[in-house]
Amino acid sequence: MSTEIKWIHKNFELEDRDRVLALRERVFSEPEYGIERWSWQYQSNPMGPSYIDLAVDKEEDKTLAGHYAVISYKFSMDGKEVQGAQSLDTFTSPDYTRQGIFVKLAEQTYSKSFEDGVKFIFGFPNKLSYPGFVKKLNFKDPFGFKIHKLPLRLGYATKKFPILNVFKNIPLNLTSMPEGVELKKLSSAPKDLDLSETTLLNDIPYKVKRDANYLEWRYFNCPDRNYDVFEVREQDHLLGVIVGRVEGDYAHLVDLIPTNKESLCLLVEAFVAHYRKEGAHCVTCFLNEKNILESTLAKFGFRSTDKSEDFRFIIRTQDQDSYDERMGQSKNWYLLGGDTDFY
Repeated sequence: MSTEIKWIHKNFELEDRDRVLALRERVFSEPEYGIERWSWQYQSNPMGPSYIDLAVDKEEDKTLAGHYAVISYKFSMDGKEVQGAQSLDTFTSPDYTRQGIFVKLAEQTYSKSFEDGVKFIFGFPNKLSYPGFVKKLNFKDPFGFKIHKLPLRLGYATKKFPILNVFKNIPLNLTSMPEGVELKKLSSAPKDLDLSETTLLNDIPYKVKRDANYLEWRYFNCPDRNYDVFEVREQDHLLGVIVGRVEGDYAHLVDLIPTNKESLCLLVEAFVAHYRKEGAHCVTCFLNEKNILESTLAKFGFRSTDKSEDFRFIIRTQDQDSYDERMGQSKNWYLLGGDTDFY
């Protein structure tokens, strides 16, 4: 016996926002996600418009049954600017489950975004939503991710044993700031620097366009997450920009934008040295498999943990003919934690 369909589609309007936030809280129980973050994520994004579709009750259109949304991302692909969109929040009211809301709303959203010039939709689904994207929405699943970790203090290993906490500050790593290298914390994006097309990243076909507008929005204006953004110079020569985020005793390398391949080691070394001095117990970095950064991190003693079963990169183009087989090769992508919505 088929389930009765009790909802209809509705295009999102700003007056729907509070209902969206209320349903989101009901489904995810994340009270920290509020109007400020929603406005930042969906209204302030400089890379393009957001696409939001709703399901509402057939009889009462003020009753929200479901939500699906993607936000625009600008990519540099083979040196050309291409519009993409990242799949974000999908959720359904417990009162309207098993009525096809997720799939039908997603198709509505994709159709509008493709008509608007978006070339592909991408995302980082959790285990619960993953099957729906791949089995019902024709997403390809080309590769997964690894987390790379570098312990800096004994506290990384003793945190589960309180009796040993007296030894937690014993160093496990002696990395110091490279001679002649200066790391300077920034309070705003460097407007005079175009960081989206560096000599190293030019060699990687697919990556988010990391220009000043993107940096300003993504890291400086984020209302509920604190990031440390640094420029790194050697004798006044810019080596690149690095972004960190501290959570407890962990320092996450969230983004790294080098000016050339030779600067990679100095950037990582400066990052590790800074957070070692700040007292972090461990440095981590979230990367796609075969990311060009892997070998550099290994030189400094980072060890990787395969997280490909938990974190996948999925992608859907407008049609099969527009899918370039190179998109399925992880080595052709430069993806870090900052490219996701969970770092």
